[in-house]
Amino acid sequence: MRPRPLLLLLLGFSACSSLEGGGLKATVRFFMTDAQCAKVFVTGSNNLVVTSGPLLRGTRDKVVGIAQDSKLGATVNVQAKGFRAADCSGDVIDESELKNVEFSSGEVDLVLLVLKGGMSPSDAGPLPDAGPLDDGGMTQDDGGMKDDGGLMLPDAGPEQCGNGIDDDRDGLTDCFDGDCLQQDCLFGRRCTSIGVCAVPLSEVTCNDGLDDDGDGKADCLDDDCNAKSCADSNVCTFAETCVAKVCTPSVTLTCMSPRECQLGAGTCLADAGCGYAAKTGSCDGGTCMNGECILGFPYTPSNSFDPALPATAISSKIRLDCGVSTFNSDTLAFGNWCSQAQPTPRIIYRFGVQNIVVLPMAGLEVINELRLTGSQPVLFAVYGDARIAGKLVASGVGSANGPGGPAGNCLFQGEPGFTFIFSGGGGGGAGFAQAGTKGGNVSGNGLAGGLGGATFPMTPAMQLRGGCAGGDGASGMMGQQAALGGGAGGALQLSVSGTLTIEGFVSANGGGGAGGVTFNAGGGGGGSGGGILLEANLLQLLAGSKLTANGGGGGGGARLDDDGDPGVNGRDDSDQQANGGSKGGGQASDGAKGGALTPPGVAQDSTTSAAGGGGGGTGRIHLRSVLTCVASGSNRIVSPAATGDCP
Repeated sequence: MRPRPLLLLLLGFSACSSLEGGGLKATVRFFMTDAQCAKVFVTGSNNLVVTSGPLLRGTRDKVVGIAQDSKLGATVNVQAKGFRAADCSGDVIDESELKNVEFSSGEVDLVLLVLKGGMSPSDAGPLPDAGPLDDGGMTQDDGGMKDDGGLMLPDAGPEQCGNGIDDDRDGLTDCFDGDCLQQDCLFGRRCTSIGVCAVPLSEVTCNDGLDDDGDGKADCLDDDCNAKSCADSNVCTFAETCVAKVCTPSVTLTCMSPRECQLGAGTCLADAGCGYAAKTGSCDGGTCMNGECILGFPYTPSNSFDPALPATAISSKIRLDCGVSTFNSDTLAFGNWCSQAQPTPRIIYRFGVQNIVVLPMAGLEVINELRLTGSQPVLFAVYGDARIAGKLVASGVGSANGPGGPAGNCLFQGEPGFTFIFSGGGGGGAGFAQAGTKGGNVSGNGLAGGLGGATFPMTPAMQLRGGCAGGDGASGMMGQQAALGGGAGGALQLSVSGTLTIEGFVSANGGGGAGGVTFNAGGGGGGSGGGILLEANLLQLLAGSKLTANGGGGGGGARLDDDGDPGVNGRDDSDQQANGGSKGGGQASDGAKGGALTPPGVAQDSTTSAAGGGGGGTGRIHLRSVLTCVASGSNRIVSPAATGDCP
């Protein structure tokens, strides 16, 4: 049977009279619970179910009145149910004890409903005294009570502004209901714009368009507002005050002189910025495009990128500030690109390794997050300035690889573990700038753990390549699922003709190896970090900047049917090692930590169960600045240590 709304009796001058014929006063107490909202459910002896509106958690108990009604019968069951959402939507996460109550003719019975989060009801304290009906600060009213036929009792009507009841059933009571604005409430008082029943003395607020004191004059037209703050709805003016009954600004936005590729004096825009006509033709060192001077590169970019592109091949400035944006280097698909023109991808073809996908643009700002996926490295060619204030991510996650990982010539991935006497060895951690570590052995067999990948002697240092994947953990017996090794960190290059400023995160970390699953399966090895190449005319690493190509942790070994935990992905916020996964129990062993500033840890052997995977090594970070690199401010992290021009 579908629950019906319950008549809630709110604090007011007619509230107490609503229970004169007898009823219940139910007190809802939030005690040691995660619930932020509650509803009271009442089930009558005829199985009719009624429910209250949302009761929002506050500093006081919530109290509702339940009038005795023949539709419910003489005996009812009363229970409070708690919800995590503030509007009582979603699943029930807590319930009070179910109380069976018999109505006493002409009496008001008390019942305490405690949302206790697993505590005993006695721990919540005594029931409040039987004083007047009190809503405990509640301002919601879900409207009357319905029977099975949908008839609402009593009928909704115009809001009465001083009786403590939601007469029109819109969920808002008295002065909290917009219908009562400037209406009489109690004893000559009127409802103000802030939901208070008060004696109006003067204009309360001078920028809300309301006549707060009821003298027929609103805001600046009322002498009470003279010299007070107001708002004229013009984004190009500031610090307004009421002067001679007019909202007058103290400051008006003045546009700066146009830049080299702009024309005119500039006009104020709706976002309080300035708009200029765009100039066409040449500018100092480049070409005017969309009001900006698109410069040539003052250096030769790395990895065979030729910056001599026609202006039509370069997209306008990109600003990503609308959540998580994505780009897939295989499908060349953009996701959530903040309603902006998308760059036209170009391909650098390479022999023996993956091709590079190039995204040419006039400028780049990453305010939230840009996540890269696919199997090919990504190169951002920025003809202007770039700023990373949020996150630019090319990392492996779990067993999934980052873009360009594993590299096409990846000979340094971790080797898989081997099965020996119904126990699985751990997979080896992948190598790159650091060697990965060997997976744990089992039952005294020193060959059961997969070997870790070796270091890769990369020449030149700015070569763009991703990391390698960790080796799979061995299953405990034939036919069982092996624990996958961690994914390889991707490959990312930012080539900027102007200034590249890093205030946020740039990461190409390796993924954590999976934990062993059932019957003594070994954990997967951690993936190695990938490659990050940042180059600009001027590179700035500011406070809070974090550049990471850390390795992933190895997965933990399983013990019979007790699975091991996966290793942690390489950390993008720290130069500390990613933890290995915990063992399933017994004689199984944990996974090894991934590499960071400290080389990866070593997986322990297991005597009778499965072993954990080895830790993945770090990738490489190369920094290049034509002008002297700026590295300033606290809490900067570069892990592993970078090669190139910056400290």
